[in-house]
Amino acid sequence: MKKTGDLSRSEPEAESGRNGLLKALPLLMMEALSSIQRGEHLTGILPAVLREVEKYLPAARCRLHLADELLCAQPLSAAAGRVSGPRSQRPRWLVPGSGCEARAGEGFPLYSSAGKLSGTLQVYWQGAPDPTFAPVLHLVARVLAALVEHFCFCAQLSRNASHDDLTGLFNRSIFFEFLEAELNKAARTGTAFSVMMMDLDHFKAINDRYGHAAGDQVLKHFAELLRSLLRKSDIIGRIGGEEFAVILPDTHRQAAAALAGEILRRTAALEVLHDRDTLVRFTVSIGISAYPDFANVNALMSQADKALYRAKKNGRNRVEVCQE
Repeated sequence: MKKTGDLSRSEPEAESGRNGLLKALPLLMMEALSSIQRGEHLTGILPAVLREVEKYLPAARCRLHLADELLCAQPLSAAAGRVSGPRSQRPRWLVPGSGCEARAGEGFPLYSSAGKLSGTLQVYWQGAPDPTFAPVLHLVARVLAALVEHFCFCAQLSRNASHDDLTGLFNRSIFFEFLEAELNKAARTGTAFSVMMMDLDHFKAINDRYGHAAGDQVLKHFAELLRSLLRKSDIIGRIGGEEFAVILPDTHRQAAAALAGEILRRTAALEVLHDRDTLVRFTVSIGISAYPDFANVNALMSQADKALYRAKKNGRNRVEVCQE
């Protein structure tokens, strides 16, 4: 490992570094905010900010540990204050992600506007820590915390625009965008895929008998069942009140029908607890269409809907497959 001696700067150099960092922070924050607005992820944005911060520090390295990473971080990362041993022992720490050693480290906590710990800024000093930088580094931590909070806020806004609030599934508009994309991919690659349309049977009667709160629980439990049965590559959407739809990439209609049968069986076995002592049971009807039998979005959805209508007409709690 690379060894370093005391690399502290003179006071004029340190003062220049502190002042330079103070002047640079507003611009760094604005550039980072612009990157967030462009849809870039924190994993690319924050390291770039830290690299700029390091330019103003006297022989130090910066690392950022977000809250969910604290448990698996290096020993220094969990600290909220200076970590160092007696000078006579001259302890050394390996800076994460580098071959450099550090003699001491300081942790500067990141707090959200609500006072929640969101991470820690770790500064690893190759020489003796410069206490005059502490106020500026606390300010850096506040800037980083604001960036993390803004990123989470934007991510939540994006999720709200694309997901159904109740079930967490994709909403109707995003589902149709995925369907268009899957259709284009299948046309390029010559692969098949299937579409399921699902409707919970007698859902209005559930709302009328048990109340809308029970109906909401039924919708949530059904959505969770679909997540547990389907692949990560499958696209699940809630496209109406009690209507759901699924895109099954690389799946022929026969395989889709077999999967639909399993969904029927598992749904009929579900018991949703309501008001502590009432079990609500329900079933589902499913209609299936497939590409290349139907080669555009409207045809795929309308044919799956027709198959669903037949399933309802023929007694509910069944699967119907639409063919050419």
